[in-house]
Amino acid sequence: MRKLSWIVLSVAILAILLTAAACGGGNGNGGTTPEATSGSPDTTGVTATEVKWGTTFPLSGNPAAAYAPISYGMDAMFKYVNAQGGVYGRKLTLVIGDDHYSPADTVEVTRQLVEGDKIFGLIGNLGDATQLAVYKYLEEKGVPNMFLSTGLAVWTHPIVKSRFGGNPDYITEGMFLGQYIVKNYPGKKVGFLLQNDELGADGETGLKKGLEGSDVKIVATEKYEAIQSDVSAQTQRHQLQRHLHRPGHSAGRGGHNQLHLRSPGLRDRASRRPEVRKDLGEVRERRPAEQLRVVWHIRG
Repeated sequence: MRKLSWIVLSVAILAILLTAAACGGGNGNGGTTPEATSGSPDTTGVTATEVKWGTTFPLSGNPAAAYAPISYGMDAMFKYVNAQGGVYGRKLTLVIGDDHYSPADTVEVTRQLVEGDKIFGLIGNLGDATQLAVYKYLEEKGVPNMFLSTGLAVWTHPIVKSRFGGNPDYITEGMFLGQYIVKNYPGKKVGFLLQNDELGADGETGLKKGLEGSDVKIVATEKYEAIQSDVSAQTQRHQLQRHLHRPGHSAGRGGHNQLHLRSPGLRDRASRRPEVRKDLGEVRERRPAEQLRVVWHIRG
């Protein structure tokens, strides 16, 4: 599937390169059409012999191990096209800016590409936070911003003529995932573990759309920061919610259901987990320590 995705991206790159060549006013022989001499089109980065593109990727630092090879593959594709004669007689140049996967660095590198290197457009730029830092700048400059390697819905909602998303957006991905859960796990209870940023928010929106109208119940939502490498606290709270929502609850006051957990084993395990102790702090203050009784209200 990953190989197929890059084949599709390669075809898309070729399509946009043909568009770039057309914007440069090529006549198929490397010459210039009358339209190109009128002064109306912006032909920055496009000459009679070259189309210059830019992209931003982490080429150094920890993220480079995962993401730098993508930019190398893009560069190899450009070189392959050049070996076949280029596009309408023009050679393709790809300037790769190292942004270290840092939004602040992305701003600096992108400005250099646009204002210093005078590229025609950017292609395949990587990262949610990094591209959020520069997309408005590129939009205001009218710089083509093609096939972003990120799935935030903001790239295409609203539609901007100079910007095209490259990945399926996270709302759509989340919706498909929700539909899969409904089909394969009817009547089950699910918990969300979401990145605490636009990616997580879009994914949550899509998941809820996919689950809408089904008998699947969302019982817990936990979030983590993008820089976190340990989400054990969040998963432990998910496990706690699983216990709290297990079958066997009894009717309580106020039209709610009550679930009573009287488990010394759970109590003892919880006492060793600081994050669980924090969650159950109020309960411990109101209930004798020798018999932990958790009351969880479930609307229904």
